[in-house]
Amino acid sequence: MTATSTDTAVRYFIAVIGDEDAVYGIGHSADQAVEDARSNGDPAQPLDFIAQECTQRLYDEVKANGTPRGWTTNVDGLKDLEPEDGLYDDAACTQPLDNDDTLPHTFFHACDGDVVRYWYLGQQQYERHERRTEDGQTFWYGIGSVVIEDDVTAEDYQEYLAA
Repeated sequence: MTATSTDTAVRYFIAVIGDEDAVYGIGHSADQAVEDARSNGDPAQPLDFIAQECTQRLYDEVKANGTPRGWTTNVDGLKDLEPEDGLYDDAACTQPLDNDDTLPHTFFHACDGDVVRYWYLGQQQYERHERRTEDGQTFWYGIGSVVIEDDVTAEDYQEYLAA
């Protein structure tokens, strides 16, 4: 007899209204998030809530502090906290580069909720791609290249970007 596995991964959801200005409910299923939102509202004025799958990080932030200052769609198509401005080693913008790190062959720049991927082509050339979401699909869209000298540190490049 062979053993079968069951998908027991915990999922996270937020409930919003169409304009996504605030999070009104949370849950481990779409139905739970919408029900939570309805229980927090005025029953005399029912609203059409939309459940959206999110990261545990966004779920935990909403649970602890209410609606965050901003959220976005990550590379996996999940709603996630808007990253802090800075340079990162990962597309989710959870692993910041140390100031004295030399820029790696692939890194990410978060600024005002937007994320740009830098991809080293060689000879001081980086191709840049902006993270976009269209029809619920997240993808990288090429926005041109930039010349960055070899051995530039994260701190030096952030100073350059800020100038």
